[in-house]
Amino acid sequence: MKKGFVIIGVIVVAAILAVGLFSGSEAESKKVKYEVESMTESSYVISSNNYASHADAGYKFVTARIVITNLGTESISPSAFWFKIDCNGVTYSYDINTYSLASEYRYVSVNLEKDASVKMDIVFQIPASSTGYSLVNYIPSYIKVA
Repeated sequence: MKKGFVIIGVIVVAAILAVGLFSGSEAESKKVKYEVESMTESSYVISSNNYASHADAGYKFVTARIVITNLGTESISPSAFWFKIDCNGVTYSYDINTYSLASEYRYVSVNLEKDASVKMDIVFQIPASSTGYSLVNYIPSYIKVA
């Protein structure tokens, strides 16, 4: 009888270790690092077809230039949805002008392989009176942030 408990105990411990090892490697397979290179305020942005888009009355644009690097082993597809701006406890999502910005770093959908980086501009529209704001990451929980 004692031998049966020992065998079951060894199997349980082996299963727990296997799950722990798998979870650790799984978490490392999707891992990113991001840096905010700059945040620039303006009352308008220029689209890729040279059209000036003005911020709504009482608002201003903030363009965040972000560098994202894939530190994991699997490819990832960064998204503008990954970031928001917090202004005094109110969170703002990216502005539609993100997709048509006349910028070398205009947001486009890409796949990043291991160790690859992309620089992208994401536009937000926030109240013009805002002086204190910060970029907040909403990177999905299945992707580890370094």
